[in-house]
Amino acid sequence: MDRDFMRSMRELGMTQTDIETAMEAAMREMQTTGRVLPPSQIPTGGAPPRLDSGSLRADHRQVYQQKKLMQKHRFMVRGTSTANFADSSHQPLSALVATNYSALRLNTQAKGTYLILRTLEPASMLVAVQTIVEDAKGSVITLALYNFISGQADVSPEEALPVGTVLLLKEPLLKSSSSGGFILRCESPTDVLLIGLDSPLWSEVGKIRWRHQPYGALPQLQLFKGKTADAWKELGNVLFKRKRYGEAREAYAVALEKAGNGGVGESDILKALHLNLAQTSLCLGYFETTIKHAMVVLNNDPSNRKALFRLGRARYELRQYQSAKSYFEHFSAVTSDAPEAAKELKRCTERLAEEATGVDIFRLHLSQKLKPNTHLDVADFIGPIAVAKVAGKGRGMIATQDIPAGTLILVNKAVEAIFSDGDDPSDFTNTAMQAITDSRTLFDGSHILLVTQVAHAIMKNPKAYANIIYDLTSNSRQGDQRKRFCDEEQREPVADVDRLSGIITTNCFGLTDGKVRGGGSGLFVTASYFNHSCVPNAKWKVYNDVMVVHAIKAVAKGAELTIAYFSASEMQVEERLLKLEQRNFTCTCLLCRLDRAESSSARAQRNALLRQSQAAGALRSGNRKKAFDYLAKAFDCFGISLDALLRCEEAGAGDVIGVDGMHCLNVAKVLAATIDYNCVNEGSSKAMLTEARRILAAIVLYERVTEGANRQMVKEKCPVIPAFLFD
Repeated sequence: MDRDFMRSMRELGMTQTDIETAMEAAMREMQTTGRVLPPSQIPTGGAPPRLDSGSLRADHRQVYQQKKLMQKHRFMVRGTSTANFADSSHQPLSALVATNYSALRLNTQAKGTYLILRTLEPASMLVAVQTIVEDAKGSVITLALYNFISGQADVSPEEALPVGTVLLLKEPLLKSSSSGGFILRCESPTDVLLIGLDSPLWSEVGKIRWRHQPYGALPQLQLFKGKTADAWKELGNVLFKRKRYGEAREAYAVALEKAGNGGVGESDILKALHLNLAQTSLCLGYFETTIKHAMVVLNNDPSNRKALFRLGRARYELRQYQSAKSYFEHFSAVTSDAPEAAKELKRCTERLAEEATGVDIFRLHLSQKLKPNTHLDVADFIGPIAVAKVAGKGRGMIATQDIPAGTLILVNKAVEAIFSDGDDPSDFTNTAMQAITDSRTLFDGSHILLVTQVAHAIMKNPKAYANIIYDLTSNSRQGDQRKRFCDEEQREPVADVDRLSGIITTNCFGLTDGKVRGGGSGLFVTASYFNHSCVPNAKWKVYNDVMVVHAIKAVAKGAELTIAYFSASEMQVEERLLKLEQRNFTCTCLLCRLDRAESSSARAQRNALLRQSQAAGALRSGNRKKAFDYLAKAFDCFGISLDALLRCEEAGAGDVIGVDGMHCLNVAKVLAATIDYNCVNEGSSKAMLTEARRILAAIVLYERVTEGANRQMVKEKCPVIPAFLFD
């Protein structure tokens, strides 16, 4: 077991026994719900065995207690899976027919059917949300739901799937595991429908004679004996005040059904229920549902303050800022004193300005500094660029006019982002998630968690997100079927996990400067259309969950704009080519063509030089002289002129070879000059000090061209440069 991991767990107060117990539980679950047997050993098509409900439930309770211990020590992993066990269902519920456990066949997906189940035991979670369920015939089986809880949802497995919950699985899969057991396995959150009292299927559920007693109390809504719409509305209000928004929404929906569910007209209760449903949907992130309920009220009462405000909030969250502004303006017009509307209008005005001209980079820098690992409130900006077909590459980003070096060409906020704090010993994401992935390669745990986040975004607001996400290139086992996903008329949202896994693998970016891996991950839809080049003409930088892209060379109208997904100066040739292969991309830049053509001995020599240049890490350790010496030797071997690197202004910063290496070299040069300054007599150091400041001016220019940075940002970014040089 990894020593760093063991040390981290002990820092959390876990004993050796606690850690071993936790790992045994993790391994047991991975054996039960994780990898499948080799195809030749998987029995398919056979009838399912009848399982002993008593032993199954007893085993689950034992595992449940072990997982509670792990949660106590913050050993909770938000789980997902990208393994290719079953297709996500694309069928509307109306096209499916009911089935039961005994009709299923081992390791065969029951296409065209659905299965109604009821939970019997408290749900637990390490990788999947796991519980024991019974079907309508009384058969008992383990259920594993992957991607069921969003990483942003502040709910426990027990809250997300309470004992006694009735649910429906679309096109279920009964899977045998390597441990010899059997589970019902579901990958997509849109394949799980919770059947509440407001569901059209509840009357069918009421006819089922359940055979087994759930362990614990049934959900409060199932026990409620209210007969009237008013009673259910009041229950919804109580639940809302307790921030149990999902249950409150169900109570309001039942009340709406009892009240008639017709047009609002003069009915105060119908109006109140639609407004309440709009608010609970807003709290849960179902912004399109918020709009639907608020519009029902607004169509009959055009000046309803609550409907206007909730519409404005929902439109804002969907990044429809002009529409949001119009609702807030209407709200202000019908409200005498509306400080909350003034605040929202100010935000809308700021976002619209950002859409038109771009964001203040220094404000992004300060926001990241003050609130790291948080979602920033910033609008997208698209400069003189457009997505177009590029010869030999499929789609790419081209310039729609001549673009000078240093131009801000894109500000793109992530659809979803997973922040990762590597210093937190409870962050076990990378280890556990890598352990359960199947054949597809994902770069780290945050990428895998991103699949769950994106799936929930599509499930909650399919009109806003489904097409723009599914239109991205994917390396899924289904192939790159953009047309199928984007042209389908879906009456119900579909979060196709296999497709999304391929999209994330191919398109996600790290949230650390210039790196696809590390510091968390985000899906930036517009930025995903930039193709890679190891010698790019544009550069990207991420501030929390916002990416900015600058042109670092002059780009002619119609030419392709490219970015480096990762720095060619930071890895050996083989590693770089492998990373490009993982993204299903073949780079044809000059550097890659040279790399492929060179001899193995030349490649080995260059790899040795690369390792030498990586001595730049000594800059951070304080050994400045040694770092500069290594860098100077490495760049001398490459035949790169130091004087050429310093002539940023004359040559145009982006035209200098070694865009990523240039910054480190100049820092080292400044440090070398400073060292000399400190080592000679004060009277003879003036020339060296002048040279250091000249180099620093070049660095500031370079950072402004490539990242839009100002002098203060450079000072903070390069703490190794003595502060007095900035004076």
